[in-house]
Amino acid sequence: MLTENNSMTGSLSTVVCCERDAKSVLLPIYQDRHVGDLMHEYGHALCHTIFCARYGFQIPQWFNEGTADNVASPHYQKLFADHERWLKATAVSTAPPTYRQMCDSLYKDPNMRYAIASLMVRELVHQKGQQIIKQVRLETRDGGKFAPAFRHCAGVEPEQLFRSIVGQFWNL
Repeated sequence: MLTENNSMTGSLSTVVCCERDAKSVLLPIYQDRHVGDLMHEYGHALCHTIFCARYGFQIPQWFNEGTADNVASPHYQKLFADHERWLKATAVSTAPPTYRQMCDSLYKDPNMRYAIASLMVRELVHQKGQQIIKQVRLETRDGGKFAPAFRHCAGVEPEQLFRSIVGQFWNL
């Protein structure tokens, strides 16, 4: 479903993109960031298609959004750098979310939580390689629990990955 704040979405075998946003502003379709946004939604559609429509209920929101950003990563390098700058500036006056908030209420503070989610998955892929995303998703596809699957595939607790990213920006 398209909302007032976005102009595209990805779901089962489908990506929908509007050429104008909710205020009828023409979107910069051919700019790198916009191509990245399309690829992000393609990542959601791909996962819904491959891992079944219910896949999103078995994984935390941070992993869902972070893996979609991973699909878009060739077009998101500036966005990743912006995330880091923004988190450094924000950490001075704002507390980080909890791991539970990253799992269940990421969309309540999307700027901060998307940034953290994106950096979490980027770090995970850097450490373990691209195949880690598929491995975790396959282990959770048929009703598996995310945390044990993540621990088995990544060799680390998901909360530990969260703390390592948050620790780069907040002195906790």
